[in-house]
Amino acid sequence: MLEEAGALARSMGARYVELRQEQGFAGLPTKDLYVCFRQQLHANHDANMQEIPGKRRRSIRLGARRGLTENFGHMDLVSAFYDVYTINMRHLGSPAVPRRFFQALLEEYDRQCFILGMFEEGRMVAGALCFYYRDSLMPYFESSLPDARTGANDLLYWSLMCHATERGVRTFDFGRSKRDSGSYHFKRHWGIEPTPLAYQYLLIAQREMPNLSPTNPKFSLAIRAWRKTPLPITRWLGPKLSPYFP
Repeated sequence: MLEEAGALARSMGARYVELRQEQGFAGLPTKDLYVCFRQQLHANHDANMQEIPGKRRRSIRLGARRGLTENFGHMDLVSAFYDVYTINMRHLGSPAVPRRFFQALLEEYDRQCFILGMFEEGRMVAGALCFYYRDSLMPYFESSLPDARTGANDLLYWSLMCHATERGVRTFDFGRSKRDSGSYHFKRHWGIEPTPLAYQYLLIAQREMPNLSPTNPKFSLAIRAWRKTPLPITRWLGPKLSPYFP
């Protein structure tokens, strides 16, 4: 497989091949920047709630007291989710992918893919585009409004856990996070231990592993500028730029 990947990369003029997996290949340059979080689910909600640390349980109850309501959907929630997603991506300093990308995912994966939105006064304040895979449920794309996160994210994840349990799913996959990032600590606070992920490289036309992380200082100016760019401009320009970003 590695030989074929290298040959394909050379034929395409690629500078390197990035391999992402839990168990890496021996002898390849490796980064340990990312981890993943997985929670094994019990067959009932009470047992799952008891696995969650007290601070997270209080935040879930806070979200419920705020009057947040959940709405499961498909194509009907794409526009509302995309609005939240583009606001969040601007806040992070990164261009957003086009709306049609999410529409294509929902169309292709159909019943194995859905959107859950948390709504407050008729407006989505947090949402996730999720996938079923074997016995797992993964909220792969998750976004929330920067000024509406109190309890919203925790209630969102708890609602997804309940949904997974009712479907008989046994693993809740919180997805990957960079070590020591905000999302990393958010997931750790759910009482879940991280599992290291191996990011490995076949170096074709360069000697060092690429550093395309937002934590790379050379990207800091662009990130700050994007955060200050008016939202209508980032919504228009982001989808045009995102194909050029890994």
